[in-house]
Amino acid sequence: MSLQTAAEKALDLEREAGLSVSYHELAEVFRKIAHELDPGDPRAEFLTWESWLYEYQLKSPNPHGARSDEFGAFLELSDGRRHPPRVSDFPADAIPYFRHRLQASECPGARARLADFLWLRTRDLPLGERALPPSCSPIRSSSPPPSSSRT
Repeated sequence: MSLQTAAEKALDLEREAGLSVSYHELAEVFRKIAHELDPGDPRAEFLTWESWLYEYQLKSPNPHGARSDEFGAFLELSDGRRHPPRVSDFPADAIPYFRHRLQASECPGARARLADFLWLRTRDLPLGERALPPSCSPIRSSSPPPSSSRT
């Protein structure tokens, strides 16, 4: 299964990069390996998606204190093209891959970004909570339930 083999490769890359690696460094490691794989290797697509995940920029709150429902693009052109693509524009196959990666990931930064992406895409609260380390359990228990205004 290509999802499984890609996830295994991703975990190897994560371990090689170390626990305190930056998002920029993770993006570089994943991009480099994805480009080195044979063009027909099914792992390349999964690893490319993961490199994009680490290229996102976090947006600042707007003047009213609300946060966006989207990560910031690394690059956005005047014609609307952007890199990486919007969370909603990732292929549906990315969701089970990122869920699998979140279960196995050992790097706190990778786990946080995977959980953030999955929360933005699926609004599955338990996935979003995985971004919080165990030391934040009081925050988890005091968090209000998600708004039911989303569909």
